[in-house]
Amino acid sequence: MFSVQVDGLDKLLAKFKVFERNLVQLRSDVPDQLMEWQREDMKRRYPNMTVNQRVDETEAATAIWPTSRRAAEPGHKRYAPRQLRPKRFGIPQRGPQAKSNRPILRAELQARCFERMRTVVTEGTKWPSTST
Repeated sequence: MFSVQVDGLDKLLAKFKVFERNLVQLRSDVPDQLMEWQREDMKRRYPNMTVNQRVDETEAATAIWPTSRRAAEPGHKRYAPRQLRPKRFGIPQRGPQAKSNRPILRAELQARCFERMRTVVTEGTKWPSTST
């Protein structure tokens, strides 16, 4: 007969429990950090975020518009000051209007968001050094 005996397994199980607690805490830390990023870095007074939590995953997302939210709503009219130039009659412009090639989110803000998320995830997935 073979017999296997493992000593010190209780310390390893304690580390796994601490690691599990860190991962469960990470499910709330990531959305909180995204909210802080919007408040501090994007300077949003009213952060806009959706969080979907399922059994084994959490998804946090925010919407970023190139212009104001109201401009994207149907029926929104943009009022420009009256100009005193004569009205031009001619061939109407056809096809899609030229849009800006600039990204909606500046690279600096994207880098700050990535750094915040990297820090939170690195701290949350760190292997516990001692069993507490």
